[in-house]
Amino acid sequence: MKRKSLAYKVSLYVFTIMVIFLVGIGGFYYAMASQIIVDMTEKNTKQVLDRVNHDLSSYLERLRQSTYALSNNESIRSYMLHETTENKNTSLEIIHTFLKTDSQFLSIVLITKDGRVLSNLDSMDMSLSKNMMEEEWYTEAIKQKGVAVLTSMKRKQDNKEIQVISMTQDIHDEKGENIGVLRMDVSSDSIDDYLQQLNLQDNGELFIVDQTNRILYQSANQTEEVRHNLSEIMRIKETEMGYMNGQYTYVQSNKLGKSTWELVAVVPLSELKDVQLHLLVAFSLSGIFIFVVTGGVLLILIRKWTRPLKELQQTMHQIEHGDYSARAVIQGSEEVQDLSLYFNRMLDEINRLLEGIKEKERDIRYFELQALTSQINPHFLYNTLDTIIWMAEFNDSQKVVSMTKALAQFFRLSLNAGNELMTLENEFDHIRQYLFIQKQRYEEQLEYEITLLEKCKDIKVPRLILQPIVENAIYHGIKGLDRKGMIRVFMTETDTHYGITIEDNGRGIKQTTKDMTSHKRLGGVGLQNVDERLRLYYGQPYKMDIVSQENTYTAITLWLPKNQNL
Repeated sequence: MKRKSLAYKVSLYVFTIMVIFLVGIGGFYYAMASQIIVDMTEKNTKQVLDRVNHDLSSYLERLRQSTYALSNNESIRSYMLHETTENKNTSLEIIHTFLKTDSQFLSIVLITKDGRVLSNLDSMDMSLSKNMMEEEWYTEAIKQKGVAVLTSMKRKQDNKEIQVISMTQDIHDEKGENIGVLRMDVSSDSIDDYLQQLNLQDNGELFIVDQTNRILYQSANQTEEVRHNLSEIMRIKETEMGYMNGQYTYVQSNKLGKSTWELVAVVPLSELKDVQLHLLVAFSLSGIFIFVVTGGVLLILIRKWTRPLKELQQTMHQIEHGDYSARAVIQGSEEVQDLSLYFNRMLDEINRLLEGIKEKERDIRYFELQALTSQINPHFLYNTLDTIIWMAEFNDSQKVVSMTKALAQFFRLSLNAGNELMTLENEFDHIRQYLFIQKQRYEEQLEYEITLLEKCKDIKVPRLILQPIVENAIYHGIKGLDRKGMIRVFMTETDTHYGITIEDNGRGIKQTTKDMTSHKRLGGVGLQNVDERLRLYYGQPYKMDIVSQENTYTAITLWLPKNQNL
């Protein structure tokens, strides 16, 4: 899984905290603003209801006083006890006069105990009076014994059914015995006029109910939702105030003065929904704006703060890939500067330690090479002296002199004034002296050919790298051969390496395996020593190739890298 950068992680944490903070703050103010609107709606609705309740109660109290005054009028009481033409006309005159005082008064009806009816309405007769005496409003007025009773009913007027408010009161004689009932009908428009003051918003509902929760009056804009929730509205009405429909409909009730009626207002909080939506949009847009602006600024700052760490990381990658000279730039905050400073000091100390290790490795390599060289020199000397002894036994003084001069030159070049490195020109001269000595021994059985590239004469190489290979070619390839032996030493060149090849036409190496290590092992100690020495000097770029065919030839090529002049 791909690792996340420090800038990414810090940005993610900061932005997450910002989102949580903005959502939390926005939600808090959103809820607080919504509650303020609810509280204001409750307060305003209560204030309006209280005012309308006061006005409407005053109006109903005036109606009660009017019915009380009429019920105690001597002429009307006289008519109720005993009808005469005079008291009847006087009572009608009083009724008409009273109706003129208020245009909302529709009718006044007197119903005697014996079933007589007197009213400003000509349509009421005795047949109707029996029905009226059986109606609830009539019986209720009798029960209240002199206390006016407020009721609501529907009646026909001009062939239309209208809603009226009726105030009924029992009329009794001096002994307190019932002698009839007075009923005053008032148009419901009078109540509508008072209720116009109540601002219930566009879809507000208004009810007037009695003590049995029977609806006596309701506003004209009743919605389907309210009709379906009438029982819920009446339940909330019992607690004076409350909510329904998920807190989006407010219900409040007030008792109308001394009556048994209650004024119930149902206020849909559509304003709350609108404000909540506006607040949600406003907080969302504000949050997005703050998030984008603040987030952008923080992102720039985070990248600025983490850039030194990023550059320090890149410096570490450079060092990881071998660039030990790379150093961190001292920049950024105090902590990052200290980190870069201590990192650079650590690198300097590591480089110092590495140089010390390299120096020790060079010393170790030098002593190893010296040890390998010391293994070769006694071997050279033994083989060379063996040849001279062989020639001296035959008293061939001229050849002994030539051999001795060649041996002297051979050892002069071998010692190389104590230097471990020698030029290729001297290295080739060294094997030339060696082959001259061996030629004296093997005579016609051995021929040799040495070719050095002119431009390579001054190239320095570890001393004594060719003589052991040539020696192996003689002793393991040419010696005992039933045909003339030929040793060729020559150079080749590629774009990256110089090749020195020692080739013989001897017995070859038995091909038991193609593994190069096995070939080197079969080539003897000398070949392995040369390979180890050159590998210590040149490292990985150096390589040795061995190509051989049994009873045909062997060719050994040393590939020396061009870019590592010693």
